[in-house]
Order: sequence, then structure tokens, then C-alpha cells
Amino acid sequence: MLLTSALWMDMIVGFLWGLLVSIVNYSYLQYVIKKNAGKSSQRATTAVVNAYFMHYFLDLVALVVVYKHMWVLLGTAIGLIVMLHYLIVKLFIEGRKHPYVSKRPKRGKPKVAPEAGISAMEESPDEAESTPGERPEPEVPGANERIYQKLLKHSKRNKGR
Repeated sequence: MLLTSALWMDMIVGFLWGLLVSIVNYSYLQYVIKKNAGKSSQRATTAVVNAYFMHYFLDLVALVVVYKHMWVLLGTAIGLIVMLHYLIVKLFIEGRKHPYVSKRPKRGKPKVAPEAGISAMEESPDEAESTPGERPEPEVPGANERIYQKLLKHSKRNKGR
């Protein structure tokens, strides 16, 4: 079935009408979000929920206004849906520009204040003196030193096995 040019014009008019209503809805929602940014969370949430109710009401009104003309109604529905998909694609692209950054701390020594001149992953002097592949030996208090030395001797002896 080939659509005549009049039907195409009806669909284009409907599409533009739906797109206009969708842009107005989006602009109103952004306005409400910015207006309520500094207010209490309950009040801001109520305002945003009311804006969504207004959004759905305006979508319904836009469809009711053109319900007698099937092709204009179809174009209006497509225009209302297009803005939603545009926003999804826009948010996806923004998410790709700023990917999720892990909140886990990096392995290594804890961060030191920048004034100290040591970065978070810089080696301490004890670690710099040790040979690669070996762990530096921790300092042990006097009473446990004998036990520590026996364990250390035993572990070095078993290392070759």
C-alpha cells in the first residue's frame, strides 16, 4: 500500500506535534529539577513526581487532540517516542565519555598527604633496599624475636625444597 502525499503530510504534522509536546515536557522536567535542587529531598521528590504526572497528562492531551485523524495520531505517537529514545542515546554517549570509575582503593601503601612528598604507591626506604622478589623483613619486638628468627630460618630452609 503506497501512502499518498497528503497522508505523509499528516504523519509529518503529527510527528512535529508530538516532538513539540515531548520537548516541552522535557524542558519542564529539567526546570523542575533545577528549581528544586537545593530543597529537602521529600519536597524535591514530590515536585519531580508531579512533573512526571504533568508529562503523562500532556502526552495524553496531545494524543486526544488528534485522535480523529489516524495518520496524525500515528505521527504524534512517533514524535512522543522519538524524544525518549534521543535522551536514552544521549545518556549512553555521555556515559561512554565518562566511564564508571572504580571506588576501590588501589593496592599498596596508604596515601600520604601531598605535603610529605611521597605519592601513594612510592616505595619506602626499607622496600628500596630489599632485592626484587623478596619481602622486607618486619621489625619484631624483643620477646618474640627468638621465635621469629626460628620461623624465618625454617622458612628459608624450606624455600629450596
